[in-house]
Amino acid sequence: MRIARVIRAFFYAASLFWKREPLTVLVVLLVLGILVWGALRPTETAEEAQARFESQRRQYAESKAAKENTKLLCTLKDTCEKYGTARQQCATAGSFQNCVRVKMGSINYEVVDRCTEDGKPSGIPASEIPDPLNCFLGPLFD
Repeated sequence: MRIARVIRAFFYAASLFWKREPLTVLVVLLVLGILVWGALRPTETAEEAQARFESQRRQYAESKAAKENTKLLCTLKDTCEKYGTARQQCATAGSFQNCVRVKMGSINYEVVDRCTEDGKPSGIPASEIPDPLNCFLGPLFD
């Protein structure tokens, strides 16, 4: 009974005040509504919080792995394109392997066994190779 009386008194006072300051009454009612909603909404249990945390951690790990895979594929694509160009330029050289190694650099030369003769990555479907825009913009959004 007492709570009902308080609520009735509050709305009676609000109705009287509404005639003078309607905007103020709206703001006060909005703030009170937000406070009541915040107090009455269900809280998260420890198990739910742990499950949400594990899900977010798993999604982060998957996202990180996908970005790393894209980065490696972009590097391989770039290396294979360089290998295709260097292979054509070194076709008439006396020491083919040495020429390719010099043109590609010793770091990139180690992965040329994953490239085809025409400068494409071997064993990787074309649908999995990232496009140039993704390779260019990918590191900017990591």
